[in-house]
Amino acid sequence: MSGQEGEGAEKCRGGFTGRQRQAVETAIRGVPSVEKFAFVSAEEAARQTAEQFGEESLLTEEEAPPSFDGHLRNVGDKDVTRPLMDSLRAAVEDLPGVMSVNFSTEQLFWDGKSDLSIQLCGEDPE
Repeated sequence: MSGQEGEGAEKCRGGFTGRQRQAVETAIRGVPSVEKFAFVSAEEAARQTAEQFGEESLLTEEEAPPSFDGHLRNVGDKDVTRPLMDSLRAAVEDLPGVMSVNFSTEQLFWDGKSDLSIQLCGEDPE
């Protein structure tokens, strides 16, 4: 769990299991507002960040939480986007293994790559 601090850390004492990952994926699939999504391992997240920011990126695999990243339908109009975000948050936020649910509504690193990121607890050392 190293690198995971703050409000999500309390939920993540035991990491996440494969079964929890499947439950999160099933919940995401059940939300019609999610256009597409993919699982991003901690290793892949650290690699993507290093590609974007070079060696200056100090994000290591231990610090990068695994996540499901994806896109919502109709992003751009606040009146349309807010209910879509709320329905996804309600579906996954309280599931075991979920550290946080985040949405990108600004021109940031993930713009064009991901509108949403469901960060999971660090992997369980089973």
